[in-house]
Amino acid sequence: MNQERSKHLGEFLRARREELGLSARHLARAVGVRDSTIIRLERGAYAAPAADKLARIAGQLKVDLADVFALAEYVVPSSLPALPHYLALRYPELQREAIDELHEHLERLLGPVRSARTVSASNGRTS
Repeated sequence: MNQERSKHLGEFLRARREELGLSARHLARAVGVRDSTIIRLERGAYAAPAADKLARIAGQLKVDLADVFALAEYVVPSSLPALPHYLALRYPELQREAIDELHEHLERLLGPVRSARTVSASNGRTS
């Protein structure tokens, strides 16, 4: 992403944060990053902001992740991730055992669900 696109993304995020009446500090705490990360992102200082941070920020700002990814020039997937991957990313506090239990419960309700692979909630990698 070039400097102009970085600034545009930052302006979009800052405008939405201010629209919601959130301080940079509040947003930073809510997504688990330093205040300086939010400030630098909003100023367009990151050429390639981390996708997971953008996802958490989009969630807190209640904006569509696809819009944020498009502004960051990231590829927007055309399909949803497998349940274990989604749960590990969306709920990082969940332990692997809890993710496996939820996945197994859904399979009991619906039959086999996408992938039998599991994801470690601590590192987000498949096993």
